[in-house]
Amino acid sequence: MPELVNHWWITRPKRKLTLLIDILRVFFAVARGEQWHGNRALQRLFEEALEEAYIKRKGDRREGSGSGGRTYASWLQAFGLWFADQQGRVWPTWAGQDLIDASSPGPIMLHQLLAFQYPSVYSRAARVSDRFNGIFPYRLLLQFLADEDLGHRLTHDELGLIIATEMDSISKYDLVKDKILGFRGLDRRIELASAILGDGWERIYGHPSKLRDTAHTMFCHLEFVGLATLVDDGTWALPDDKLYDLNEMLSGHLPPFINLLTTSEEDFQRKFGRGPHHQKDTRNMLGSHTVSAADAEAKRVLWTYYGIVANNPFIPEEAIIDRVSVQTGISMSKIRAILQKVSKTKPSNDEIALRYLELARGGREAAVAFEQATAEIFGPWGLGFESEWIGAHPNHPDVRVLNVAQAPYYAGILDAKAYEGGYDLPRDHERRMYDEYIPAHRHMKRDEHIVPLRWFGYVSSSFGANFDRKLTRIAQRGGVSGFAISADTLLALVQRHKQRPLTEDEFCDLFSVNREVMVDDFSTA
Repeated sequence: MPELVNHWWITRPKRKLTLLIDILRVFFAVARGEQWHGNRALQRLFEEALEEAYIKRKGDRREGSGSGGRTYASWLQAFGLWFADQQGRVWPTWAGQDLIDASSPGPIMLHQLLAFQYPSVYSRAARVSDRFNGIFPYRLLLQFLADEDLGHRLTHDELGLIIATEMDSISKYDLVKDKILGFRGLDRRIELASAILGDGWERIYGHPSKLRDTAHTMFCHLEFVGLATLVDDGTWALPDDKLYDLNEMLSGHLPPFINLLTTSEEDFQRKFGRGPHHQKDTRNMLGSHTVSAADAEAKRVLWTYYGIVANNPFIPEEAIIDRVSVQTGISMSKIRAILQKVSKTKPSNDEIALRYLELARGGREAAVAFEQATAEIFGPWGLGFESEWIGAHPNHPDVRVLNVAQAPYYAGILDAKAYEGGYDLPRDHERRMYDEYIPAHRHMKRDEHIVPLRWFGYVSSSFGANFDRKLTRIAQRGGVSGFAISADTLLALVQRHKQRPLTEDEFCDLFSVNREVMVDDFSTA
């Protein structure tokens, strides 16, 4: 039997919550109304769906058992987003349903983090030690962040090595706080681990890197709901404007403790997963629209549909159906029939915009999704170009853009960088653009036309100092002008283009400035 986990623990197939709604939609497209536990075929199908949506990296699956799918399902269960009924069938909790119905995710996930407790259905399955029973980890973490004596900040070491290992009772708060203050002068991490955890710490708690990873994951969750921000490597702080709100929240009405010993797993998950908008969950789920487990074709239609609409707020329904047909090989009439049988919600433009901004700061986990979403934004229902995501091919930029609707034909190439702290264009990336990408795409053939490369560009959450100088250097060495544009400015550009379309000359001028494009560059054009 596996050993008990002797510290706070949350599984982390993704450290950030940026893609949580995408994963949740795919999960319910595959598993809603079906028996999950022990159903290896369904678990493998979920894993395949995640890979096809580029949420999970493709690769060899361990023994073909669907273990990757089970990890993601456990992650969703840990936040109270689904439950299994007495027959083991999967259904969304109210919180899960509200998320896939395009409700604002921040308040819902904040409620779920505040309600996250030990023990739970998840922590019992993960074998978290019983000594943590009765605590709410995220509430305690927020209490430490709200503490003026700690400067409203914590490090990975302080959370992972001290709080997560020792905070098994609210009565220990002052003791643990004093320990944090006492060890803030230590510099070397291995010394810190040894000094705090004592001899034999690795045998008791596991390697310190595991504890720091858990800490980083929990901070990322608080960042998603706006209650933590990374101030430097390994140090997180409570945003200045959130202190009053947090104190009000922690002293107000909070989700109650649920006694798992006297509550069935189904009832526990239903209560845990009520979310902020519902007082109780008495739904009869058997009347819900479902797709049979045997109908893998219909499930594929659903997860492909959600994968497409997640990245593009502008694409019309018929174009979605056409694209689903191309990707699955299923006729459009059959796709329409499948979609009519199930309840589905197309995300709103505001939800998609928020998701895109989150992806831009999402790091490696969100890189592919950000690249694909950027391709869609430059595409026919965004800025109006013909665009293609080519980031999966080695030695290629992330996105190729073509203007072939009318002469003069031209092309552009883009790199989309999902960097948490902004993108500063490292020297090797700079070289790759002028030495590899531009020469390889300088002249592209489309039908009978030779399409010249007119510009290159970068899209990210923000850009580092001297970025304009680096763009100019690439333009000089590559012989093609370029630009950079932040994710929020790009969304503003799309809205401007929808109000009054930019001409081809205006686009070329805008994307050839050899600096970062600002809203003022097109707001008065």
